[in-house]
Amino acid sequence: MGLTRIRCPYCRAYLDPAEKTCRCSECQTRYHFSCWIENGNCAVYGCAGRCEEPKRAILVWLAPCIALVSLCNSWTMAALSFVMIPALIISLFSAFYYGVMMVRLPQGNRFMYAGYTFLNLCPIVLLYYLFIHVLVGAK
Repeated sequence: MGLTRIRCPYCRAYLDPAEKTCRCSECQTRYHFSCWIENGNCAVYGCAGRCEEPKRAILVWLAPCIALVSLCNSWTMAALSFVMIPALIISLFSAFYYGVMMVRLPQGNRFMYAGYTFLNLCPIVLLYYLFIHVLVGAK
């Protein structure tokens, strides 16, 4: 009976101990993770706590990229390496240097965060690469 349920200061719903929550780094107020990302800062009046960018695994796309490249033969690889190699180098450098970039997109009267890394360019380049591979009909 002595337990008190905690409310999220942003959405005013109760926090469930089983769901993902986070705390403001300044005032230690607990939030639903999605509420913290959506609001972008602490909802407590006067608190200067800001939303830190969530870190994603930088090499998430590396395994699929390697798998897709292994499907291509050497002729196609040589023909399109002038596009592929610089794109991969730039993508990897950008991902390691910048990490995750956050973009605030308006959604009604609130904002939604869309996170992406430059490494997400790799699958697009590889799909284009495979499309050319199929179009050329290389075996």
